[in-house]
Amino acid sequence: YATQHLYKEKGKWIEEIMKPQAEKLGATILTRTRGKSLYLENGKVIGILAEDPDGEFPITTRAVVLACGGFIQNDEMVKEQTQYDPKRMIVTATPNHVGDGIKMAYEAGGDTTGAKLFHLIWAGIEGVSFSEEMSVAACNEPYFWVNADGVRFVSEGLVAGKVTETCNAILNQKKVFSILSQGEIDRLMKEPCTVGWGSYVFQGTVMKNIQSNLDEVLAKNPTNIHKSDTLAELAEKMGVDAE
Repeated sequence: YATQHLYKEKGKWIEEIMKPQAEKLGATILTRTRGKSLYLENGKVIGILAEDPDGEFPITTRAVVLACGGFIQNDEMVKEQTQYDPKRMIVTATPNHVGDGIKMAYEAGGDTTGAKLFHLIWAGIEGVSFSEEMSVAACNEPYFWVNADGVRFVSEGLVAGKVTETCNAILNQKKVFSILSQGEIDRLMKEPCTVGWGSYVFQGTVMKNIQSNLDEVLAKNPTNIHKSDTLAELAEKMGVDAE
């Protein structure tokens, strides 16, 4: 059974096995509880201010592990900490990565080194699911990408093995277009794809539904997807120099 990032029963075993063992070893597990800030004494962390539905309360401890995730769901922090536009990013992480742990560390005088790191995974088309065949063909196959000036800006071959670098290159452009010819679409309906998309569209899959998928999306008259019979007409619709 082929899979990607998915666990049997979606991790149910964590609660069934790890929780009883943790409690047996003396752990107290608090749910619906949020960390608010750190307590310092002589420059050392001695506890944390927590909050649950009944209000705030202190926890005194010898050590605090900040494991609150990153700040990908905090648009203001994304703008402040990176050069990326949060409006151009689709977040697939679990909820509540709003930077609480990082902010607590900063307020306690923590080093900011290494905080500005995102795990960028694949590109996508606005309004189209990343697992649809047309999206896989446009974003994951190493074809022909140009920026808002109609100029190639990166080796499309990066997508075959260095997807984070590919996404970084895309997000550093104002706008990016992936250009698929009818010949490439026809070929993908008969021959194995080069990269695919994890367990959604396996590498080597023949994408038999890509034409119907594309026709269905185009029938909705999207403003960001264009179809033309000539390069000149396509360039006009894209708003780039035909040359």
